[in-house]
Amino acid sequence: MSPHDAQPILDPLAQLGVAGLMGAMWLWERRTSQKREQQIDEAHTRIITDRVLLEELIEVVKQNAAAMTDLSATQRQLIAEIKRGEA
Repeated sequence: MSPHDAQPILDPLAQLGVAGLMGAMWLWERRTSQKREQQIDEAHTRIITDRVLLEELIEVVKQNAAAMTDLSATQRQLIAEIKRGEA
């Protein structure tokens, strides 16, 4: 941005005076804060959603581990039965 580009913005601000400039800065800060709060809210929603999905994934992994444990026990029993039958 060149100084000539900034001139149209600076002229109205200079006419506002110090109080007007402070008011404009406050309004700008509030708008920026509202946008940031909205971003934080959206991020929080995503985190909560991801947490629920992660809990579901953990539950599936637990179920798979239990199924593998059961399968392993069944295989051990089958091997033991086969060995008894050969003896």
